[in-house]
Amino acid sequence: MAPVPAAPNGYPPPQLPMLPTISLGFAGHNSSNTYSSAFLDFDAARCARGCDALLLVLAHARLTGTDRVLVPTVHCPSIPDAMLGGGFHPDFYSVNADLTPAIDDVTRKLRSGARALLLIHYFGFTQKTELFRRLCDQYGTLLIEDCAHTFFGRTGRSLPGRTGHYAIASSRKLFPIPDGGAAISNTEPMSGASLESISLLDEIKRLARTIQLAANAGKVGNLSHGLSRLMSRLDSARRTEVQKIGNTPTPRDVHLATAKTRQLKKMSRVARLLMQATNVDRLTEIRRRNYALLLNGISKMTGCSPLFPELPDDCVPYVFPVVLRDPSLAFPKLKMRGVPMYRWEDMASSQCHVAKHYESALIQLPCHQELTTGNIAWLLDQLRDATDSPPQ
Repeated sequence: MAPVPAAPNGYPPPQLPMLPTISLGFAGHNSSNTYSSAFLDFDAARCARGCDALLLVLAHARLTGTDRVLVPTVHCPSIPDAMLGGGFHPDFYSVNADLTPAIDDVTRKLRSGARALLLIHYFGFTQKTELFRRLCDQYGTLLIEDCAHTFFGRTGRSLPGRTGHYAIASSRKLFPIPDGGAAISNTEPMSGASLESISLLDEIKRLARTIQLAANAGKVGNLSHGLSRLMSRLDSARRTEVQKIGNTPTPRDVHLATAKTRQLKKMSRVARLLMQATNVDRLTEIRRRNYALLLNGISKMTGCSPLFPELPDDCVPYVFPVVLRDPSLAFPKLKMRGVPMYRWEDMASSQCHVAKHYESALIQLPCHQELTTGNIAWLLDQLRDATDSPPQ
């Protein structure tokens, strides 16, 4: 791998990619059809991002900025950012420790006139969607299934996204693609005609970035090292030019400013082609295998615990969520060891004690299809050393 500059906070770069990249083995023919997705159907509107899909759904449902949209207190910060940028104001409801909605709080807010309920299927695991569809129908509220983490379901069963009035997905989280989201309506036809096409220059940039990430991860064979070095030099030259212009805003500032002005985009052609080429059998099998390996190892540790201690047969996991017993000690240790992980640190302020706890204690480890059993063993070793070892 090419050297990557340390982060501003002094942590070294992650030793493994958090999301899948293309590789020499990512494509192939699918034969088992064990898992399928509602978002691969012809009626799905293909967007560049999951947040674009959410805003497309809110517009299609004719919601306005005065309508209350219920959002769980545990969420990716991009959700409220996108909503605020689109002129909507989320109303947060509490969740339980297993991330199921706190039914009393949800019912109270529905009774007071909320127009829509965003139900997140976290990390690949589905909620009791039928219960909340009945509840929403009772109060005349739209149910929007957030399947950003839960793209697949077991073929022959009710698929994630097909129970609510609407559903959104973020396909780039599971496929090795540079962008991609989707939206579906189960009540009336919905088109992606209002979405803006991505320019040819942006298509080229997405293709180059896809190749660069694969090269950085060593996934394109003997070409990996040379491609990684070349593209790193190009990145360095680009950053130098940006620095000459002056101080640059933070990524969060850029995201918020862009959300207020950007046109909702279509999924790129590059992403569509890579997604169509992806071997879904391989994707689902390896993700489930890696999750099972992580579950077996983490279940024996004392300094952390799995958020979901079982892997249902209809689940294709996005990541492996882990609750740290002492995050103030374990988190910086893991970061210094180069462990790849996500943590939702900027969730909206609320009185939900679960959200407050999970802002620091809940981390997400990768389990994607480009990680080998050796990679998983390394992740387990790092987690065990950082959480179970006594303070130095």
